[in-house]
Amino acid sequence: MSDLTPQQSTAQQDDEIDLGRLFGLLIDHKFLIIGITALFAVFGVIYAMLATPIYQGDALVQVEQRSTINPLEELDGMLGQGNESSASAEIQILQSRMVLGQVVDRIALDTSVTPRTLPVIGEFIRRRGIQRPDFMQESPYVWGGEHIKVSRLEVHDSYRGQPFTLKAEAATADQPAEYSLWREGERLGTGQVGQQSQFLDGDVIVNVTELEAHPGAEFTLTKLVRSSAINSLKNRLSVSELGGGGRNSSTGMLRLTLTGEDREEIRRALNAVTQTFLTQNVERQSAQAEQSLAFLEEQAPEIRGELDEAENRLNEFRVESQNVGLDSEAESAINRYIELEERLNELEFQEAELAERFTPSHPNYQSLLRQKRFVQEDLDELDARVSELPAAQQEIIRRTRDVEVNQAIYVNVLNKIQELQMTKAGTVGNVRIIDDALVGGAVAPRKPLIVMLATLIGGMLAVGGVLLVGLLRRGIEGPEQLEQAGLPVYASVPLSSRQQQLERRIKSAKSKHSSLVVTDVLARVEPADLAVEALRGLRTSLHFAMLEAGNRTLMITGASPEVGKS
Repeated sequence: MSDLTPQQSTAQQDDEIDLGRLFGLLIDHKFLIIGITALFAVFGVIYAMLATPIYQGDALVQVEQRSTINPLEELDGMLGQGNESSASAEIQILQSRMVLGQVVDRIALDTSVTPRTLPVIGEFIRRRGIQRPDFMQESPYVWGGEHIKVSRLEVHDSYRGQPFTLKAEAATADQPAEYSLWREGERLGTGQVGQQSQFLDGDVIVNVTELEAHPGAEFTLTKLVRSSAINSLKNRLSVSELGGGGRNSSTGMLRLTLTGEDREEIRRALNAVTQTFLTQNVERQSAQAEQSLAFLEEQAPEIRGELDEAENRLNEFRVESQNVGLDSEAESAINRYIELEERLNELEFQEAELAERFTPSHPNYQSLLRQKRFVQEDLDELDARVSELPAAQQEIIRRTRDVEVNQAIYVNVLNKIQELQMTKAGTVGNVRIIDDALVGGAVAPRKPLIVMLATLIGGMLAVGGVLLVGLLRRGIEGPEQLEQAGLPVYASVPLSSRQQQLERRIKSAKSKHSSLVVTDVLARVEPADLAVEALRGLRTSLHFAMLEAGNRTLMITGASPEVGKS
């Protein structure tokens, strides 16, 4: 036997979830659930149709290892050619303000032209090309087929980020279309299509090349802050490397993707990004050659001046000492001087190049310094040998050496200048554009997914609402609850399936609606039915209850229509 009292048993039943009752609630409110779900589905369809489509374009570039077509192999090490380029570094360069800023300036991405459209459905009307109706001829909203093209919008820095309103004016047959420019409700002036116009004392310059709009149609012109335009482009641009299975492996293939609402703007912006990236890469590769070329071009006039001065001093000495000549030993010394001086000059030139890239503690820098010391030691040794010759021979050797060495250095510098010019002309960069920008179909919004999600959300909310209301408003579910409330329960009459078989719906000729007709009496057809027995018990209980009642009034009611009250 259970130790629970009837009240405790009832409370425990109240705490339990009756799955059958919940399922019954859903069945009873099936039309409400279907209606709410359908309503959400309709809203999903409307949103999917009205939402502005987002397109995506992509381009493919390759970052190669070699950067220069250079037949002068001795310059490869000096210019750093042959070094592998990090793909991650190139990705950062692609997304840098240096590159994106040039793109913004190149295709005027900081110029925003926005038509004034009807709320909510305005963009849908323009995309569908719906023409302006007759009753909205004076409307400032832009309809399908109406557009504007602004080739130039320049404003003073104080007006950047501030909107200007351009309003189409009535056009005549004998003059170009006109427009008026407004700011904060104040008319700034008028301009003609195809002509450059100035406003606010030249602080605002506008050039409208095309204007196809009904008089009164308005467009908002804004010159964005340059940093905002760059950040907007950066947020829409993504760069990723293709392939590269290992940690240190790199294919150098970079995929650029750009999203936006305007297909043409996406194509132009992507092509501008790749072209700007290619241009700056070439400039970066040839920058060191330009620095070396500038250094040599600066040194060449000085070396030429030293050569002229040395030749003059040699000629003066020969005029003064006509009997002094060069023997074989002196000529050998001069040739050796020329060789060592050329080598020392070459090492000094390389040291100037290395100093721009490395510190003196770098191994390559230290190796070059050791070579300079060796050459200097050979020069010191040669100077000691020459110092043993007669004074006249020493003087002629020194002056002849100055001429020959300066001449050799000058010729070497001229050759290097030509080589660097060829190197600069042959620089093509290590970036190659594989695929130009291609814009596909809309990638967002995903209309089937939106409708599906809206339908699911509507169904879940409808079912959840019905179940929540059912759990909060339980009502009277059993006779025990009435007995707890102090009301006597005389009988519980169950639903008879046999009674339902005795009911027929008959439609008369005079009425369009059918009526429910009982064809027989349940007590006669099925006297042992549970419903009949329950009614007999009710009759007996009422008989004894009415004996002590103060009146003989009896009311029969129910929780819903057609439960058998009649």
